[in-house]
Amino acid sequence: MTLDVTAQDTICALATPAGLSAIAIVRMSGPQTRHIHDTIFQPIHTQNQRPHVATLGTIIEDDFEFDQCISIFFPAGQSYTAEDSVEYHVHGNPLIIQRVLGLLCKHGARPAEAGEFTFRAVKHGRLSIPQAEGVYHLIHAKSDTIHAQALRQLHGLSETRLTQARQGVVDILAELEARLDFPDEPIGRADQKRIVSQLTQMALKLKQVSSSADLNERLLCGFRVVLYGPPNAGKSTLLNMLSQTERAIVHHQPGTTRDRLDVEMTLEGHLITLIDVAGIREGQDISEVEQIGIERAKQALEEADMILACEPADQPQGEHPARRLPEPYLKKCFFVSTKTDLGEAQHALSCRHDAPEELTTIRKHIIKQLEAAKDQDGDMLLVTQREQVKSAYESIERAQAALSTDMPSEIICSELRQAGHALDKLLGHDLSADVIETIFTRFCIGK
Repeated sequence: MTLDVTAQDTICALATPAGLSAIAIVRMSGPQTRHIHDTIFQPIHTQNQRPHVATLGTIIEDDFEFDQCISIFFPAGQSYTAEDSVEYHVHGNPLIIQRVLGLLCKHGARPAEAGEFTFRAVKHGRLSIPQAEGVYHLIHAKSDTIHAQALRQLHGLSETRLTQARQGVVDILAELEARLDFPDEPIGRADQKRIVSQLTQMALKLKQVSSSADLNERLLCGFRVVLYGPPNAGKSTLLNMLSQTERAIVHHQPGTTRDRLDVEMTLEGHLITLIDVAGIREGQDISEVEQIGIERAKQALEEADMILACEPADQPQGEHPARRLPEPYLKKCFFVSTKTDLGEAQHALSCRHDAPEELTTIRKHIIKQLEAAKDQDGDMLLVTQREQVKSAYESIERAQAALSTDMPSEIICSELRQAGHALDKLLGHDLSADVIETIFTRFCIGK
């Protein structure tokens, strides 16, 4: 269901996971919150509940004390949604929870849609879209890296480049539009070279945001490490040893792995996805099923952030399939000699023992590659609304080109307004109001 941006009703929902628990939290938000709350909740030790104070009381239904709980009331402007809101900390019996929700709906609330509380927080300006996305990733984070970044984003600490680019749009628009709208004021001529330089820096910041969003999409799914090599090369054994699981079937017979197997794990707080694929070989005796597995293995290389190329020590060296890969793939390869109980090689790994030193070397190399990818973009931003970011920097680039070719200021301003409106959708600001304020405060119009 699409959320109604004009909705003015009161919503309620369970805020904690469903199921049996000691305590469950039921939330309500909207204009009827105070009335419904006063109707169903009776404090035990006070007559008037104070805002933000945990208050012990009972939920009453038809003069029957249904449950003893704690409520916390948040007045409009001081709540998560910026509306009157209340939380009920009730006993975590599903029967009690459903009865409380039913009681709230009986008195005028309705069940909230998925994400509607956060949607209302964005709608009323309590959160920007990047901050709202930070809430989602804080709840769903599978690694320390994403948790830390989501927390920064929730606090608005990762919006620096977006905010700086938007402020640049406001400043340049104010300067250009002041000359268009007030030609008789002694403002002077615009410094075209300086403005072009500013536009270049703004476009760069937004491109960095877009590229960091691509990186974060990979980090959210796990840094993808593909185990690649010929049949019976020890790939499945290596996957089990790295992940400390028995997810992959290991057997001395070649061709045990026919399809890809994804296993999530964490290394030093980072989410890693190990991908075991079918062994790669050539020849006329390949069955149709094996060929499908080989094709899927090659497809896995397309999404790989790193390739662990497993070279069995009991097979001829220098003939590994990965050594015939195109250069972009070859750069992702880290060659590991497996089955070293049958031979000797660098980065050696025996399939017959835990090989702690060799595994440590491989783990360190994975982390090194992951950190190198992160360093390329510096401070990360978890932006799903990347089309807005792309629209903004493309408009800025068009404005820069228009300014460099001496096109009319009206065209340049039009492009900058498009960029500003795209950023407003992310940050929740009002471009027109900020431009007008900047014109009058910076240039002292009408003084």
